[in-house]
Amino acid sequence: TRAIPDTLWQTGYWYRTEVDIPPLEEGQRAWLRLDGINYLADIWFNGTKIGTIEGAFRHGYFDVTELRAAAKDGRCFLAISVSPPPNAEGPIFPSYTSNVTRGKRNGGPSGSILRDGPTFACSSGWDWLPTIPDRETGIWRPVSWFTTGPVRIEEGLRIRSVPSEDLSEVAITLEIPLLNSSDIIQNGRIAGTIDTIQFSYDVSVDAGKRKVVTLSPAEIPGLKLLKPKLWWPNGYGEPHLYELKLRFRIDKVVSDETSQKFGVRRLEYSRIRAGKNELAIKVNNLPIFIKGGNWGLDEALKRIPRQLIFDKVRLHRDANLNLIRNWVGQSTNEDFYAACDEYGILVWNDFFFSTEGGSSLEPDNIPRYLDNVRDVITHYRNHPSILLWCGGNEGAPSRPVVDGVAGLVRELDPDRLLLTSSAGSVGSEPGDFSSGPPYHWITPQDWFSKSVGNSTIAFLNEAGSYSIPTLEFVQSMLPRSSWECPDDFWADRDINANGGNGGGKGFIELVAKRYGRISNLADFVRKSQLANHECIKALYESYLSTMLGPITTKVPKPTTGIIMWMSNPAQPSFVWQMYSYDHEQHSSFFAVKHACEKVQIILNANTVDLS
Repeated sequence: TRAIPDTLWQTGYWYRTEVDIPPLEEGQRAWLRLDGINYLADIWFNGTKIGTIEGAFRHGYFDVTELRAAAKDGRCFLAISVSPPPNAEGPIFPSYTSNVTRGKRNGGPSGSILRDGPTFACSSGWDWLPTIPDRETGIWRPVSWFTTGPVRIEEGLRIRSVPSEDLSEVAITLEIPLLNSSDIIQNGRIAGTIDTIQFSYDVSVDAGKRKVVTLSPAEIPGLKLLKPKLWWPNGYGEPHLYELKLRFRIDKVVSDETSQKFGVRRLEYSRIRAGKNELAIKVNNLPIFIKGGNWGLDEALKRIPRQLIFDKVRLHRDANLNLIRNWVGQSTNEDFYAACDEYGILVWNDFFFSTEGGSSLEPDNIPRYLDNVRDVITHYRNHPSILLWCGGNEGAPSRPVVDGVAGLVRELDPDRLLLTSSAGSVGSEPGDFSSGPPYHWITPQDWFSKSVGNSTIAFLNEAGSYSIPTLEFVQSMLPRSSWECPDDFWADRDINANGGNGGGKGFIELVAKRYGRISNLADFVRKSQLANHECIKALYESYLSTMLGPITTKVPKPTTGIIMWMSNPAQPSFVWQMYSYDHEQHSSFFAVKHACEKVQIILNANTVDLS
């Protein structure tokens, strides 16, 4: 029987710790910062409730100056009460003593958790992830404290850095939010640098008020850069990053300071062909063929250090990919976007909606949903890696949600495209894009003839296959008793012998039919490496071979992008990955790397295409 009960999601949790904040100097303010709690949190400091956080993707900033000053013996205590998503009921687990695999899906359907909106919806079970018993309830991003003077540079700093059409110059505009927490007007100076450029600007902020200071070349001539260094996607140039450093000084004393890396690049989103407004990408005036991978989740339990995320993104760069789709926004955090910036990986960024199971489960609390959308855009919009925002996975949410998200993008980030749904165009949006099938092994001939599922779509944002890791890794993720006998433990790692997305039994039989009778686990794994390479290489090559237009009468239009489902495994798995959970690069990785080389020879049934 299952050792960890699925009822954990029904339980709230208390976190408590002592916070060592040194005595404050005159005029100094103390702040708490919480970067992510799932799902609802009440925050208490020294016995006083100081605020709440609603939704997994909401940051929290709390002024605790007076409470720190009143603390006895200087001791401060932080307590956080966390409640789980209220609609997180998942499927019933079968017995592990049944000696059979767990039906058609290993973790889904997802149940009603999508009604909770901004949370980790896949944690209640998907066809690639077993149900997480506590639904990721708890503190999942850092909690920290910091001090400032009377004026703080608030979250939400905005850097607009779109270059001119000929890329010869860029006018940088800064929108700097300031908060004066004191009871008197504060006169100060913003001092900043961008690499070797230095600038300053005098500002007054009224007592107890917020103020957004906008600086552009009209106020600071140095914010106009000639011949800027550009940020390029992987394979097209260096992903150059500038660094903005800001300080707010009052009488030569630093009240607050911050820094932010950003990139200069120009994005365009569509190309007209035969009167159609297709989804096609240009970066810095150059057409970019999208070669991507979907991230269902960065890590199943959301315990992922910064270096591990950088390692995962670096493997995408090394595999010659140029995009990661952040499916349903499940991997949203600063480390993820920073890694994509550094390695030149574009991000297709979904928000927190999916039509899983064919039914539109609307968020119960639309203001909470939109508040989390606002927080994500505000905190991450300066990252050059973000290519576009997308409101829903394989379908559009209700009109209030659609209109609310569209309004936020117009207000907060109008330079980027918003797609209503990943499943195709809505209204005047670019079109001819969607998800698969196929999600299982097919022959290279089927890929090149575009004869399966949605493989005729010009921009296919989901399609994938089984991806069996090496023998050593398979043995490490299964108990010895299951090595030669596909059972529930295989199902837990995404092969279900009873069916579902091709089914484990069906895949084992397919491998035997194509490469010869399977004699044991080692033989299955060895032959599966051939299957991995053959199918996944063709998945990319079939789209790359038609990126400039049709090469046969069977392919009547050009292709603009292909995103494999998936490139990163959230847990040890048999499917939908290009490397193992421990980052070992099995044959799928080299299939992607070789298929996506900048210059290569592609062989299909009819033509040798040099591209």
